[in-house]
Amino acid sequence: EIKFYPSEDIALKALKLGEIKTLSATNAKNLENWPNLNIDKEVDSSEIVTVFYNNSDQHFSSKEFRQALSYAISKNNLDGEATNSPISKKSWAYNENTKKYEFNQARAKELLAKADIKDPKITLTYLVGLEKMAEQIKTDWENVGVKVDLKEEKTTPKEFQALLVINKLPSDPDQYSLWHSTQKATNISKYDSKKIDKLLEDARATQKENERKDLYFDFQQYLSEDAPAVFLYHPYKYKITYKNAQNLLSKLPNNN
Repeated sequence: EIKFYPSEDIALKALKLGEIKTLSATNAKNLENWPNLNIDKEVDSSEIVTVFYNNSDQHFSSKEFRQALSYAISKNNLDGEATNSPISKKSWAYNENTKKYEFNQARAKELLAKADIKDPKITLTYLVGLEKMAEQIKTDWENVGVKVDLKEEKTTPKEFQALLVINKLPSDPDQYSLWHSTQKATNISKYDSKKIDKLLEDARATQKENERKDLYFDFQQYLSEDAPAVFLYHPYKYKITYKNAQNLLSKLPNNN
């Protein structure tokens, strides 16, 4: 029997009440000490948590500003496996040598000084379910001198300054729709780079995997260096199951 719920929070409550005996979820931290539950987690490399920068914004048009914010984010308490690329770690085209933005407040402050933006203040928009990560990023950015307001959205907005989302990665490494300058509807960061455009076009024009691999390796290196977004982690997915098949609803009063 399969039951459907309007949100993960409601499904988790149903699990606690015994209405369901197993559940796949994106967050199970508050159930770690719950009795009679088995919690298994694995990395979902088909999804990635990313902060997209609006490259047409007056602040984010500065490469130094984008890089500074990327260095300022702490990756110690991620609910997943850290990554540095928009291409899945399981892909044949993944480049492990792509530039990594390791947590470095000193470097972030140095780049902010170069960006020369007086009293920077930005809005970080995030989608439902990423509240804790958004709060952490807000703290990290304010620790290097950038004032941050948070804004929650249920769907991806058309306009933003910085946007924290979970996006699905395609099985093929082609990301033409997301980064090519001509893709106005899907290039949400409004990124415009002739170098990236050419690499994406050439990778689409060849069917030889080795040639494609070289092109996508270069694509990842140039994209990461330019920092139109910062790629954070592949999220954990949790499978939560009762250790026994007892239905806890039988223990509840009838009026509940």
